[in-house]
Amino acid sequence: NVSGLHDKNPLKYKNAKFIPRISHQGIYKMIKNVKYKPGQHFVLDQSAIKIIKEKKIKTYILGKNMKNLDNLLNNKRFIGTTVD
Repeated sequence: NVSGLHDKNPLKYKNAKFIPRISHQGIYKMIKNVKYKPGQHFVLDQSAIKIIKEKKIKTYILGKNMKNLDNLLNNKRFIGTTVD
């Protein structure tokens, strides 16, 4: 329900900064210290990010606007975060 990765929850904080690109190490570092609670929402869970980092999988975090997915698949400009 967000357009991509932010430095904090944009649904709670109006001053949250959008992160259009981040390294595998950067996203791992960002969430490895997050204390998870049942029902908590985050863009990706720690297990997924650990696999993405270890395997160096290029990942895209897109919001619910399907036009962004279409643009990504057609090598057009899109709104979202690239993890690489």
